[in-house]
Amino acid sequence: MRFLRKNATTYKVDPDRIAVAGTSAGAITALDVGANSEDPGTSGNAGFSSKVGAAVALSGAKLVGNPQTTGDAPSLLFHGTADPLVPYQWAVNTNNEAIAAGLVSYLTTYPGEGHVPFNHYEQILLETSNFLYWTLDLTHAST
Repeated sequence: MRFLRKNATTYKVDPDRIAVAGTSAGAITALDVGANSEDPGTSGNAGFSSKVGAAVALSGAKLVGNPQTTGDAPSLLFHGTADPLVPYQWAVNTNNEAIAAGLVSYLTTYPGEGHVPFNHYEQILLETSNFLYWTLDLTHAST
């Protein structure tokens, strides 16, 4: 995130409208970035924020860092109840922790579905598009 902000002009990135998303391990990473964005890390580009405007996760959960706080990113999670790799309860816990911190967070549940239930891709893409549109205030984004 800090690299993108440092090079925003080069890559034509709006530094105020960065989201992170992923599936499985990438979803875990996305949620951990959204919830721990001010961790300075050691990746370089000091002086630039790691904060993201939103985190989207398909079959993921927040697994590291401190409990979520009001400054963390809004989140959107998609998860099957029969996931054998990332237990559904972990997604429920992530969503509940976010809501308890006063954050916007949604969990779309797929009963009986396993890991990465991408057969629901149309719904996932529609909900993700709407979530990012409103969360990142894309109505007011420059073209």
